Amino acid sequence: MAHTQFEAISRQGFLSMSDEIFAAVRQVYSPPVKSAGSFSVERMLGTDAVCYYSLGRHALVAALRMLDVGPGDRVAIPEFICRDLLASVAAVGASAHYYPVDEKLCLACDDMELTGLKVIIAVNFFGFPQDMTRFESISRQTGAVIIEDNAHGFLSRDTRGIPLGRRAPLGIYSLRKTVPISSGAALVVNDAALLDRMPAQLEPSLQSPPRSLRLKQSLRQTVPVIGIVACRMMTAMARMARRMKTGHAIQPILLDCETVIPAQPEPSKWALGRISQLDEKAEIARRRVLYRILIEALPPHGAVPIFDNLPEGTSPYVFPFRAQETSMADIRRRLDKMGLECHRWPDLPAVLGAEIKDHYSNVRMVPFLW
Repeated sequence: MAHTQFEAISRQGFLSMSDEIFAAVRQVYSPPVKSAGSFSVERMLGTDAVCYYSLGRHALVAALRMLDVGPGDRVAIPEFICRDLLASVAAVGASAHYYPVDEKLCLACDDMELTGLKVIIAVNFFGFPQDMTRFESISRQTGAVIIEDNAHGFLSRDTRGIPLGRRAPLGIYSLRKTVPISSGAALVVNDAALLDRMPAQLEPSLQSPPRSLRLKQSLRQTVPVIGIVACRMMTAMARMARRMKTGHAIQPILLDCETVIPAQPEPSKWALGRISQLDEKAEIARRRVLYRILIEALPPHGAVPIFDNLPEGTSPYVFPFRAQETSMADIRRRLDKMGLECHRWPDLPAVLGAEIKDHYSNVRMVPFLW
């Protein structure tokens, strides 16, 4: 069967789309790579002070230990945060102090409310640059050290061209949110005064990637020829099997995720090799194209983008939006016709309870990586 015939089959059931849109959606399932393996995290960030881990949580533990954070110390964290980050704070015996963020996910409290802190974590939500001005002011006033949590924004830069994660003494990256790997994270040391505290690089693990990821990789290689139907069918079947086994179509967050970090902090040698194959320019371009497509396509159906525009240099992790439950069926139908889907933001910290702010509870996101 000719390539064009395969592609015609892959388009069946989807919304009529331009070649640019169809190519951008297809790359969600088969992102661009360079087989030569010439990409370097260090070169992209402009520093060799990088230490790799399996998960961002391990990178954050290393950062906290570099700053001598321990029992009795307080670490400021935004209320709008994934629960599993708390396990890093628990691992060093410190306690979390929560600060509110506004609808644009910027710090939303008086500086005087953030005293007595050892560390304050500034998050670049969804790969968009956080305004660091307030955090820098708080750091000067209180002595709290800033850690820039850039789990979502590995390839993003601010308006000055500075890579996100390099604007504070320490930066954290979750590379697996940008590269199609099951594990991979990094700690970058930006303050020369902290270089002598930088931990030694752990020996990479030789363990093979999980079978599910190997199957995904095989399917990704077929996408340029037969399209995305097989990937979507596999996703549907996997979720059906999971629902039958556990009652959940999507794996729920574990009950102990706020206190327990998975074992094996060392990075995977296989994952590091895959990171070297990243096509940086093409990856940034496809994410920006997808964002521009969705910011036009979804608002008429009830989606309210969290960020109204896409700043120069931003490589968005997902398309984040808010929507009332009454609009979600229409939004999902629209996305399904485009070959895309959306998820809710993961559970917030349990200590916040059920009475959480409205602008935290109705956040959804369209993934840019399958």
